[in-house]
Amino acid sequence: MRPKNNAPPKAAHQEVASAKILLHPHSNIIVVDTNVLIQDPVSALSEFLKSGNLVVIPWWVFMEIDHLKKSSVSHEARTVIKKIESLMSARANIVIELNEYYAQCSQLDKSIPDHRIIATLRYVAKNMRRPNSQYYGYNKLKFISNDEGMRIMANIIMSKAVNLSIDSYQKDQTKLSKDDLILKTLNVPYLELKQSESNRLSFSLPKSLKLLENSGVIVYADKDSSWQPIGVAVRKQKQMVVLNNQIKASGITPRSNGHANWEQIMAFNFLLDPSISCVFLQGGAGTGKTLLALASAMELCKRNLYTGIVISTPPIPLDKESDLGFLPGNIYDKFTPWILPIFQNIALITNNPIYLSPNATLSDLAKINISIAPPGYMRGQTLSKVIFIIDEAQNLTAHQIKTIITRAGEGVKLIFTGDLTQIDRAGLTASSSGLAYAIRRMKGSPMVGIVNLSAVVRSPLVEYANKVL
Repeated sequence: MRPKNNAPPKAAHQEVASAKILLHPHSNIIVVDTNVLIQDPVSALSEFLKSGNLVVIPWWVFMEIDHLKKSSVSHEARTVIKKIESLMSARANIVIELNEYYAQCSQLDKSIPDHRIIATLRYVAKNMRRPNSQYYGYNKLKFISNDEGMRIMANIIMSKAVNLSIDSYQKDQTKLSKDDLILKTLNVPYLELKQSESNRLSFSLPKSLKLLENSGVIVYADKDSSWQPIGVAVRKQKQMVVLNNQIKASGITPRSNGHANWEQIMAFNFLLDPSISCVFLQGGAGTGKTLLALASAMELCKRNLYTGIVISTPPIPLDKESDLGFLPGNIYDKFTPWILPIFQNIALITNNPIYLSPNATLSDLAKINISIAPPGYMRGQTLSKVIFIIDEAQNLTAHQIKTIITRAGEGVKLIFTGDLTQIDRAGLTASSSGLAYAIRRMKGSPMVGIVNLSAVVRSPLVEYANKVL
């Protein structure tokens, strides 16, 4: 006789629950961390929503983004919030999850925001097994964070989770290869070298040499029966043009420790060439990046090729007290501590000790036609007829560096200097830095010059420290 209760027996119900019916067999649940959305505020969410994925934003991620509206990444934070609102209004597959799961996990502390985000990840994982949950029926659970510490914690706390992957945001990541960073050498028979009317040596681009425009090699020629280095040659269409070895700017010459600094020679040639409107100088501490950029910019202004110099650097604080909001004065007073290296290099170039004085101000820079602009204040502006130097560019996101480059108007020269081994911004790595992203994407254009500086010229101590520390 059929029982009055039409519900299936308990065992049958358990069988249905354990069958893991995939209502969305080709879609995943993606739980996203704060740093990912700040890194790519425009397109990250759209990327995650592809293939019918469900995007989960933990409540504490949303709160962190809201708090960042008053930080140096205020524009990015506001862009993310607007994007979330727009997607939710369009009924996109996106959820802001308020619930957190701490049971059976004494390692999580509710007072720590990162722990609360992982507790939300646990809540989602738990509910993926419940047929009546909005998280039921998806293929996999993914946690995306650019914070190595968060990924380690998540791996430990979620070690027993099934179908869980933990990774960084891959879309804007790029890894510079050795070909991007090292100047190769090339032997060229002396008879193949031609001299132009401007006294520049050149030779035809060898078919075997795979070089992009403005990429260079150190050239050795068999002059006087022995192979000797004669200079750096860069590709200019179908020719390799040997650059000027005797180049200098504002009295500053390429510096070396007893041998020719071909990288600085290449950098000076790119910096002083008005046809190259964007230069990237990447290299370690003491390789001369900022000095070369400033000396060349001041030289070009002396030649009346540009009307002035604008300098910026991402103000990344080491602690809360050194944040812009905690420092006294107006925005330009607050920004001064981040441009102290600029004052020091200008003192070296001009041989004027006033720039080393603790009383040196921005008005002293204005006297030599130099002004500053915090990165966040560049949005909406269009620069023209100036040289714009962005120091410490390794601390920029891909979105920020694109914003800066798109501010360049007619007759602007952009100079980015940075060290991919010294990234101070949380959640940013050598692979996700905007500097690496721009170098990789923009190389090969005749308008772009890229130089990796490896020779330390600051002092033997700095050279040794770079090797062992």
